[in-house]
Amino acid sequence: MTASRPSDAAPAKRRGRKPRASQDEIVRAAIDLLERDPHEPLTMARVAEGVGLAPMTLYRYFEDRDALMNAIARAVVEGRQPLQIPKGASWQDQVRAWMFGIRDNLVRYPQVLQLTATGGYQGWLVDGAELVAVLETVGEWPDDELARALFWVSTTTLGHVILEANKPERPATAALYTELGRLPDPAASEMARVIPELGRLRDEGFALAVELTIAALEGMLPGTADA
Repeated sequence: MTASRPSDAAPAKRRGRKPRASQDEIVRAAIDLLERDPHEPLTMARVAEGVGLAPMTLYRYFEDRDALMNAIARAVVEGRQPLQIPKGASWQDQVRAWMFGIRDNLVRYPQVLQLTATGGYQGWLVDGAELVAVLETVGEWPDDELARALFWVSTTTLGHVILEANKPERPATAALYTELGRLPDPAASEMARVIPELGRLRDEGFALAVELTIAALEGMLPGTADA
């Protein structure tokens, strides 16, 4: 019997194609796009191009854009560095660290902020739990008062971060002065006094919001109403 030549052997079975990207790689590519062009709409086509996939292929990984945005939001929140609270810091300093930490992490992602603000992503509870832990070091809060404090701090933080993330590169001071001409006196005169300060607050407004928030919390502390 003649031995079989290699060319006569049965062809080896081909292994299935390995996926060209993983969900994590797609999410990372999407975050890179958000960091590079934060205000450019994040479409499935742009993300697919970023990982070298056909746009329709992306739907094998994510049901729709909302699912992708939720994955992005979760990655952004979970990727935030833990709060760095100095040992023995007051609760006020801990709240400051929480608010500035949230701001520094999210201000780069206006589209993720929008998703969170509209209730499309509930992973903010991770950050909320950190804030509640800080508040509970002050004393025993009634459930309704603790919820009010959480709501106050988190919505104030989120609102100001959204404003900061979407503010124009240059203040619209000239346009404000032009608009003064539409106001009747003495309203125009009064507003003319504050316009220069508005320009300054454009850059310092978040720090002011933090201090006003802490002052409000001091009036909400357990037992304060009975003092």
